[in-house]
Amino acid sequence: MTNHSHRHLSILLVVSMLLLSILVPGGPIEIRDFSHISPVILGLFNAFLTILGMGSLFVAYGVYRKRHWSYSLALACGISYLLVYLLDLAKIFPVSPTPMSLPLLVIECAGSIVALPVIVMSYKRLSKVQSFVSGTNPYGETAAHKSIGLYVAASVIGIGIIIFATLSAMGR
Repeated sequence: MTNHSHRHLSILLVVSMLLLSILVPGGPIEIRDFSHISPVILGLFNAFLTILGMGSLFVAYGVYRKRHWSYSLALACGISYLLVYLLDLAKIFPVSPTPMSLPLLVIECAGSIVALPVIVMSYKRLSKVQSFVSGTNPYGETAAHKSIGLYVAASVIGIGIIIFATLSAMGR
């Protein structure tokens, strides 16, 4: 991996988040009807997607700062993005009586393609970090600085996204 691969991985995580975010039900791309699916299931699915998207930003920052914890989370994000898109493209979940639009198909294919290097790069970086056996940390890990205001704001935004996406998916 190049010396700047952490930057590339960070950028790919942000691109993945942006691709997913434009697919929020009720937006310009995702116009399918999911009113036949239980509101609880839709709410949980939208919560997962929201956590994945917003979490990717935090992970991207960790990757950019070369935090060793971020590579395992980046790998989980990449796998999650790929699974979400492949399950939808394969018409496994979520299934809608409304056909998939061409823009939705294109974005989901692009998201799947972007997820692949995220997975590979994260795995390579994670393997490199785990193979490091010395007592020092080559990635400059420091104690995490916690900001309760940031967490509260992210939670409020996330809950708003979940409610909007769930209601929109139900046709309300």
